[in-house]
Amino acid sequence: LLSKHPQREFNIMIRWFITLVSTFLLSACFIEQQTPPGDTSLDVQNIDGNHSQLRFNGRWEKGSIAKVSWGGSTLQMNFKGSDVAVDIENLSQVDQWRAIVDGQIGERFSVRLGKHRYPIAHGLAADKTHQLVLMKETSDGQSFIHQLHITGEIAPAPVAPQKLILFFGDSNMNGYSLYSEKDRGDGGSYFAYPAMSARMLNARFSKQSYGSATLTENEGNNVIDFLYSQKRSQPSPHYRDRQKPDVIVINAGANDISRISKQNQR
Repeated sequence: LLSKHPQREFNIMIRWFITLVSTFLLSACFIEQQTPPGDTSLDVQNIDGNHSQLRFNGRWEKGSIAKVSWGGSTLQMNFKGSDVAVDIENLSQVDQWRAIVDGQIGERFSVRLGKHRYPIAHGLAADKTHQLVLMKETSDGQSFIHQLHITGEIAPAPVAPQKLILFFGDSNMNGYSLYSEKDRGDGGSYFAYPAMSARMLNARFSKQSYGSATLTENEGNNVIDFLYSQKRSQPSPHYRDRQKPDVIVINAGANDISRISKQNQR
């Protein structure tokens, strides 16, 4: 059927088309103005676990994939860019980690079984150098750091403090029940006293401690075995910690006493 008013409908269609094109052009201009200058020029740099500009504290197995078991161990990196993420794999146990970016303490995050990518920071000032500290909060399993991903580029490594403290102990040193006033629940390393003491003294630290640990006996979970354990609960007579500490702190013994009958306690 032919329309009775073809000219009127044609004019309506023309006006509709002009409005549509104008809206599109205005939207494009607005989007272009809202894009932060320079962000589109940033490339993603993938950092392997053996990169020379990464700094490690604690007992790490270093390679293209960096492996770590003990809580309190840290990886530090300086970078210039806007975003950073990390690929972590856990094979047997769920662990907790914490990220500190430019001194801002992030919430703990759980590393679940398998290999996954965990976003750490987004939308940082792309033209400034930032410092990242990744700390393994718990010692329940072994974690594999496959890669870090930076929207930007890695910067020279942070300068390491000269002093080094080694800590060996039980659940008190391990931060057990740190987040519970009723002596039960979760724990962690960042707010446990070994890490806090090291920060106050501007020192590096390494911590080998676990719940129910004793001074001797209790195979695999005692201070003597910790001396020879790169992986928790897996002591090896061939392992030697090559770090040269300024101070060694041992906090253990309560679990040894609890194993003795009350009649024989002095």
